[in-house]
Amino acid sequence: MSDNAVTQLRQAVDLTRAMLQMAQDRKWSALPEMQQKRAALLEQIFPLGEEQQTLDTRALLESMIADNQQLEQICRDAQQTLRLELSDLNKNRKAVAAYQSS
Repeated sequence: MSDNAVTQLRQAVDLTRAMLQMAQDRKWSALPEMQQKRAALLEQIFPLGEEQQTLDTRALLESMIADNQQLEQICRDAQQTLRLELSDLNKNRKAVAAYQSS
């Protein structure tokens, strides 16, 4: 893997870790821009040639995949929480509307 590609892969790993931290801190607004930057880096890196498939590259990719899986789980959990909150708000709105109409 060229030095530039290794640098880009490390940047993608660092971005993934930063995204995970943002999600853990519930700072959702920063994630879309970070995801776009990460996607651009990954598009430049992949596909990897056989000579680029080193143990170091594998370790970086495994680290990024593990962090990304945690990130996805946090996002799914937050999405479910929002669904429940919206459902509760809709129930409250219907109750208020029913009360006002009687």
